[in-house]
Amino acid sequence: MVIYVQFRTLARIVGRICHSEGWDFLYLTGDRSLEDRSKVIAKFRDDKNIKIMIAGLKCGGLGYVTLPSFPLKFKLATSVEH
Repeated sequence: MVIYVQFRTLARIVGRICHSEGWDFLYLTGDRSLEDRSKVIAKFRDDKNIKIMIAGLKCGGLGYVTLPSFPLKFKLATSVEH
């Protein structure tokens, strides 16, 4: 499952939930190098124990994250109203 988040704070919150539930997960954020992002995607694809990737909407440089073996993707959207 890929969970897309707009803000790093939300990524950390989702990560804490995953951790507290004992779910293996990875972060994919735009502040990582392109090489590191590629490694994260490869690990997510290859490690069968990792079922969740928390990805920032602005992971720029890679375009869309396409994972053919993971046809279902979810988006966790938030909105801030003033």
